[in-house]
Amino acid sequence: MPTWNEGSVGLAEGDVSTWLPVDPFIEITLLAAKDRNVFLDRYYKQYHQSGWLIVPKKHENFQWLNDYIDSHYQKDQSFSNSKWTITKYNPK
Repeated sequence: MPTWNEGSVGLAEGDVSTWLPVDPFIEITLLAAKDRNVFLDRYYKQYHQSGWLIVPKKHENFQWLNDYIDSHYQKDQSFSNSKWTITKYNPK
């Protein structure tokens, strides 16, 4: 499903697809750890695609998500500035 981006005249359909089903992030954090992994595994098996992860330099550490990404994806390239880090991941 395409994402929606806020345009100058309201919302407009974008051409960016979701890489991981963690948007909005708060919703997946409400699931029990076992259920989160089952959910992510199902998505991974169905879509098996590359994607970018954008993370603020100052953020909570969600180790469970880092562990999942590290076990299923390989880092491709990464860029950062003083506030953000963006990393591209490819499926293993």
